[in-house]
Amino acid sequence: MKKKAGKKSGADAAAVLMLEDGTFFKGKSAGYAGEAAGFITFDTSVGGYQELLTDPAVKGHIICMTWPEQGNTGINSGDYESSAVHAAGFVAAQISRYTSNWRAEGDFRSWLIKNKITSIDGLDVRAIVRHIIKKGEMGAVISAVDFDKTSLLKKARAAAGIKIAPVSTDKEYKWDSRKKITGLDLFDKETVYLKVSDNKRKFKVAAFDFGIRQSALKMFASAGCEVIVLPASTKARRVEEIKADGVFLSGGPGDPREMKEIQAEIKQLLGKVPVLGTGLGCQLMAAAAGIKIDRMKAGHRGGNHSIINTRTKGVEVASQYHGFSINAESIKKSNSGFEPLLINLNDGDIEGIDSKKLKAFGVQYYPQARPGKHDAPFVFNKFIDYMKSAKGVK
Repeated sequence: MKKKAGKKSGADAAAVLMLEDGTFFKGKSAGYAGEAAGFITFDTSVGGYQELLTDPAVKGHIICMTWPEQGNTGINSGDYESSAVHAAGFVAAQISRYTSNWRAEGDFRSWLIKNKITSIDGLDVRAIVRHIIKKGEMGAVISAVDFDKTSLLKKARAAAGIKIAPVSTDKEYKWDSRKKITGLDLFDKETVYLKVSDNKRKFKVAAFDFGIRQSALKMFASAGCEVIVLPASTKARRVEEIKADGVFLSGGPGDPREMKEIQAEIKQLLGKVPVLGTGLGCQLMAAAAGIKIDRMKAGHRGGNHSIINTRTKGVEVASQYHGFSINAESIKKSNSGFEPLLINLNDGDIEGIDSKKLKAFGVQYYPQARPGKHDAPFVFNKFIDYMKSAKGVK
C-alpha cells in the first residue's frame, strides 16, 4: 500500500519484514530496496508470479509465496493481467538471479526494481505461512531503509486498517474482440484444450469492472461475446440502455461488505438479466441477494484448490485469490433463490452459488486461469446457456 523510496538496487542489501503482532523476520532485499506496507497474504501457486502481481485483486497486499523458487522464468509482455503492478510487496524464500525460459523478455528482479515493488527473500516462508494460518492475515511492512522495530511495528499496525477501493476503468469501453485466448503451439490438441465454447450466437455482455483481469475479457471474446466494460460506479439502468444480454461482475480488491452502493445496483439487475460473478463479483452478488459475507482468517489464494460440484459430483482444481467467504447458514435462511453449487474440498467453504430462477451464477475462483481442462468452459457455457434461455433461443 504505502511505499517509501529507497535504493534502486536490491543486491543483497539487508531487509526486514514486520507483522502487526510484532513477529519479525530478517532477510535480503531482492527487488526495489525501499519500504512497503500492506496486508500480508500467502499464495500457493508454483508459478504465475507476473499474472499474480498485475492482478488488481492483490492491490495493497504483501504476497508471500509458498513455493521456494520464484522468478526463474523471467517476465514477458504476454502475461500481464492489467496494465499496472498492484501488489504492495513480495516475499519469497528465493528470488532467482537467473532467467531460463524461451518466452522471457527480461528478468524478474529488474522488473521488480523498475516497478518499485519492495521485495524480500532469504527468510523462512514456511514459518510465515504457519503464522498466518494460526493468527490470520494481518498488516505488515517490508523495509530496506528502516530497521527500528518500534517504528516498523507502528507502520505494520497502521497498514492493517487501510481501506482498499475497487480498481476500475474511468470510462466505458468496448473490448477488442480480436484479443482472444491464444495458445503457444506446444502440443497437438492445444486448440481443444483452449476451446471455451461451441456457442454460435453473439451475445452482448456488460462487464462491471471492479478490478477485471484481461484474461476474463479474452475468454468472453473466445466464446463469441461482445463485451462492453463499465466502470464500477455504473448504474443498473445502463445495462438496459446498451441492450446487454447478460452481466459479468468481475473480481477485484476490497471488502464487499462495505460496497453498499454497488450491491444496491446489482440487486436491481438480479432476475432481470442473466448474471455471472467471479471472485469479488460473486461475493457482491451474494451480498446483494441478502447473503452474509464473512472475512476469512486466511484466504484461498493459489492455483491448487480442489472443488466439487454438488450436482455432478465432478471435481476440479481451481485458481483462486479471495479473502472473503459466503456464509453457508445465511444462504439457507436468505430465501434468495441461490443455493451452493461448488464446495471447497479442503475446508468445506462455498466456492460457487447458482439460482436457476434468477439465471444468476457465481464462482469464487478464476475460471480463466484454467489449472484444469474443464473449469473455464463449464463457467462460461453455463452463463451462455442462461443468456440463451433468457432470449428464448437455442
